[in-house]
Amino acid sequence: MKKEMNQRSASRRRVAAAVMGMWALLALQSCGPVDGALESEESTGVARSGVMATYTNASGVRFEAVFSNLTGVTVDDSIHNHIARLINDTPAGEQIRVTLTSMTVNLIRDALVNAKNRGVTVYVVGNGEGNTPSDGTENDMEYVARNLGSTFRWCNASDTASPCVSTNVNGIMHMKLYLFTKTKDSSGVLRSWVSVFGSSNPTGAGGSTMWNNMVTTYNAQGLYDLFHLRIFSPLWSQTHYANNDWYDSASGRGYGVDAASDATIYASVDQDTDLWFNRLDGVDAGTDCEIRVAMLMFYDERIEVANKLRDLKRAGCQVYVVADGMEPNAISSLKSASIAPRKNNTHDKFIIINARYGGSAGRRQIVFTGSHNLTYSAKWQNDELIVKVADNAPIYDAFKLHFDRMWNSYTGLW
Repeated sequence: MKKEMNQRSASRRRVAAAVMGMWALLALQSCGPVDGALESEESTGVARSGVMATYTNASGVRFEAVFSNLTGVTVDDSIHNHIARLINDTPAGEQIRVTLTSMTVNLIRDALVNAKNRGVTVYVVGNGEGNTPSDGTENDMEYVARNLGSTFRWCNASDTASPCVSTNVNGIMHMKLYLFTKTKDSSGVLRSWVSVFGSSNPTGAGGSTMWNNMVTTYNAQGLYDLFHLRIFSPLWSQTHYANNDWYDSASGRGYGVDAASDATIYASVDQDTDLWFNRLDGVDAGTDCEIRVAMLMFYDERIEVANKLRDLKRAGCQVYVVADGMEPNAISSLKSASIAPRKNNTHDKFIIINARYGGSAGRRQIVFTGSHNLTYSAKWQNDELIVKVADNAPIYDAFKLHFDRMWNSYTGLW
């Protein structure tokens, strides 16, 4: 048995070495910066199936990161399966809270309705664009709304806007958030105060057929409470703020820090700051700095962020960008500092940083992920969410592996 395991391990190492060599050659042949080869799962501890990383910190908070990995395939249902499992493993008498931008996945639709039928209280807020009874057909979100009854609320159903908190008529409720008072982790252990956040919708285009990420935290009551009280509750009650400005860190509005999970939440709409620029502003630039950006949309309306990345690169940071959609001024700004963005079919909205940060003496590994694209609408019009997960090497490594897979399988150059 031991000999057999050693032979398998050696075989895996040979395959990994071959894959790494192939990607290194492709990277050298490309116009973009060389960022090393595709890493083997064996070296990172991240499983190929579901691309999941797990970690429990000193406070007892368990983290799981799940990604859609489109290396060599066109569909990966890992995230949908993960979320459906969490819903199905929620015991009767517990509570689930969900924010839905859109829905076309019957697996999750049926899991939510079945949970309600077996005695789970399921609260859902739905982006108002999904409410279209006049078209004569019932879509998946409307099906969930009909079956949940009073525990489903359409965003801004009483006016012409689609968000819950934002009052902009062109906005949408765009968050991807699931909260569970109790459910099982991926190993089958029943845990409390579970939160799930990231970029994936329960749809094909925004979920299984594009690169995506979702992070799950267990036994993190402080983070759960922040999400519940400062994010979900304002959405549910459709709380509006003066000047359509939700985010205010000084008052804790759309903001909060949980020490046990080393996590911070940031919500928009946000009229007077730029949440992504401010996150990058904490980087202490130098040759020991690495920044990776993955965005569905990186538009000229957020040129300040492109310029910030340009300046960080000029100050010594290594900066890599993958996007599904970019606009000319953002591209030009990056290229002026020899940042060569690559195109891929990503629905992600994350920035990961390995650098001295916020005045720290040493390098820190930080993940920022959520629903917030680099667009005008994400900042000024939509209900959006960014979550910071700090100083968590296994989760950072999983995001880096996910990014590097996108980087090395790019479909074009911007």
